[in-house]
Amino acid sequence: MPSGLSVTLHEVIAEEGLTRFRFIAPAIADLDYADVSADIATLCETVAIPSLDEGVEQVVISLSAEIVPFGETAPEITQFFDPFVIEDGRCMWEPF
Repeated sequence: MPSGLSVTLHEVIAEEGLTRFRFIAPAIADLDYADVSADIATLCETVAIPSLDEGVEQVVISLSAEIVPFGETAPEITQFFDPFVIEDGRCMWEPF
């Protein structure tokens, strides 16, 4: 990772046209978005893109300091999410 973080893939959730890659990085508890934004883009390019099924048009990369069940909120746990559109085999950041 550009920041030097240690990141572990926790789960992949595939939906029609969208795949979510959920990563755990305990050290982000003390970081802000600017510290990890390059890591999120790198994860999209190096982990998501090579493993996508055909027809996937969007990817969401999430980094969490701890495991949080999908769909649940945990305001006490640092989490970052970034959506990407897949264009020409590349991740193009798309704000929510």
